[in-house]
Amino acid sequence: MRSLHLLIGCPLIAMIFPFVADLFFTGHEAEQHPLVPALIVLGGPFFLAFLAAACAQPLLSLQTKACIVFLSSVAFAVGYTLGSWAQLCIVYYSARSGLDTKSAPPCAIRWQELLAKPLFFVVYAVGLGLNITFTRAYATHAGPGMAAALDYCMRGVGVPLALLVNPISNSLLPEIARLRSIFRLRDAFRLIDRTVGLTALAAIGGCVFAIAFRTPAIALFFQHGSFTSESTLLVSAVFLGLGPSVIGWSLIEIASRSLFALDRPWPPIIAGALPLLINVTLTMRMHSVRPELVGIGSSIGLFAGFLALFVMLHIQRNRWMSQP
Repeated sequence: MRSLHLLIGCPLIAMIFPFVADLFFTGHEAEQHPLVPALIVLGGPFFLAFLAAACAQPLLSLQTKACIVFLSSVAFAVGYTLGSWAQLCIVYYSARSGLDTKSAPPCAIRWQELLAKPLFFVVYAVGLGLNITFTRAYATHAGPGMAAALDYCMRGVGVPLALLVNPISNSLLPEIARLRSIFRLRDAFRLIDRTVGLTALAAIGGCVFAIAFRTPAIALFFQHGSFTSESTLLVSAVFLGLGPSVIGWSLIEIASRSLFALDRPWPPIIAGALPLLINVTLTMRMHSVRPELVGIGSSIGLFAGFLALFVMLHIQRNRWMSQP
């Protein structure tokens, strides 16, 4: 299945890469920057072919968004929808194509239980989503251009977050579910600990690098057209407070998804609600309009949520391992 993704994804993403790059290089004038089109066309396919090997699953959504981004004002919504349905069809076909269901016993799971399971995921996702939504809402009152600066910073947070969480969780969760099915919970928890540690190293290293080089990177990607040097300084200041959120966000995602795979939903739900509560408390208490402090409540809240989840994971581990 991974080979099929790479076989289809790499040529397509190479052809449409100029359109994707245009999202990040908006405002470029070819006569002002003559090397940019050549670098995009020549270097893009090689970079994304390498990226495909690590992140094969999100390719379909990325391809769809890039193909239609210049056609509609709702391109991102349409792209996510079509990409998600395409992924569902591929996964459904690959999972059931060689599956013999004729001799399988009838399903004993009730509809109530089947519908109640996703409710935990919804509550958890809503808690995390409201955290950044509150920060975005507060930024609209913090000063002119602050909300737009926060949106630019979210691009710098969302991309590394997806690169960290999606590939790791896609390979980790099936193994955790397998270990749980054969009652090897000790090995499952050991695997979770090692994965969280690896994710922490990657997230901290990437965050330090991003903060250290945030100003030249923002100027390179966004400082074109109406995006002036003052805009670069504003976005750079906002990223100083929001950028560290990638650490707590990625760690809480990996740990929570692992516990969901172990059928332990309550700790992730509690941890998912903490960032919002801490963010609201700190932001309202400081009530600062300084760009550096606009996103600091979100970063601290996400890291505190992960610490709470980490503590619950280790306190209840022995009890979970003694249960069937």
